[in-house]
Amino acid sequence: MTTGQELLVVGLVLGAALMGVLFFHGRRRNRTIALRVSQELESALRPGDATYTWIGGLIGFHARYAVDGLEKARATCTLLPRHAPLYMPVALLLGRSDRVHVTLFLGRRFEGEAHVVAPSLLRSPVFEIEGREAMHERAVLLGGRRFVLLSTHVRLLDGLEALLGSMPSSRLVPSLRHLAFVPD
Repeated sequence: MTTGQELLVVGLVLGAALMGVLFFHGRRRNRTIALRVSQELESALRPGDATYTWIGGLIGFHARYAVDGLEKARATCTLLPRHAPLYMPVALLLGRSDRVHVTLFLGRRFEGEAHVVAPSLLRSPVFEIEGREAMHERAVLLGGRRFVLLSTHVRLLDGLEALLGSMPSSRLVPSLRHLAFVPD
């Protein structure tokens, strides 16, 4: 073997070792984040029973919660691919981020439709609310951030604003992008 070939082999071995270390570090970080998200959800919902299903083992989880007063509660947490160091920059360039979607089914039909939306999301070409042009709109400040309230009935705007004012905004507001109340 020539010196150039030896350097190439050493470089490949060191690169593979680095990828292995980054894989295990990313896996540990995603598991820590998933655990923290599940603890926060359980703290907020106080379920009697919870069922978790891992998505790919490292990407996140689906959760089902049995909560008193709700027909059902579901959550999906999807995480960045921190365990894939070569794909991580691509995911960031594509605009991916850690996300948590929570769906609560009230057990009775919600009258009308109401949304709390971050203004930046409203400007997004991929985000759409059906029938938005017919909805009442109000801008509010919540935890120092501006949001737009949309609703099919004016009285729902008042109720939504009161609900948001009663919530501990320090934890909710920094990551809130869209909160929807729909009849279905």
